[in-house]
Amino acid sequence: MDVAREVAHHLGVRLLDVGYAGLKDRRAVTTQWFSVPAKAFENSLPLPSFDGWEVLDHERHRRKLRRGSHRGNRFTIQLGEFRGSPGKLACKVSELRRTGFPNYFGEQRFGVNHSNVERARLELGRARGSFRSAADKMMLSAARSWLFNAVLSHRLRHHTWVEVLVGEVLVLSGSRSHFVAEDGDLSLAARVEAFDLHTSGPLWGQGAAVLGRTWSR
Repeated sequence: MDVAREVAHHLGVRLLDVGYAGLKDRRAVTTQWFSVPAKAFENSLPLPSFDGWEVLDHERHRRKLRRGSHRGNRFTIQLGEFRGSPGKLACKVSELRRTGFPNYFGEQRFGVNHSNVERARLELGRARGSFRSAADKMMLSAARSWLFNAVLSHRLRHHTWVEVLVGEVLVLSGSRSHFVAEDGDLSLAARVEAFDLHTSGPLWGQGAAVLGRTWSR
């Protein structure tokens, strides 16, 4: 968000005119694409130097970047001051490659002491209508991510997070293709174990969706 605000200020456009696919951790070294109106960008060339970030490349595209429009993220994780057993670490990494790991939304999304989630709870309780500002959208994103994490935690506690449940939405690996698991298809469990399919969780909100079976705790 900080970079998006600087870009908008430098180009003389609204913050809403700056598109990006998601937020990055401010404690990491990251690269990310932004989209801006072409004319505003061209009128600002050559670009000055910025404090804490730089423009690595630019090209034209017909569409504005929007939240979730990226295919995925890539990470390089560096461990500092590691004092454990290298052998145990290698075994754990090997296990993760074989079993995968629960894909929780990170804590930074929820704000300090989950302040974004608490604000969402209060605002949604007032039923004040549409939420259009960048801050509103971040708040709602935090709320739906918290609910996703709650469902994932429930499935972890009951040892079903990689078990195919009848009526749930399964996602084809490496794509956005998905379908609802039907009763009696014994091949699905083997495909999940082989990482050809992935179990999923709910992201509540308006818009196009595929509906699986509703469940309660």
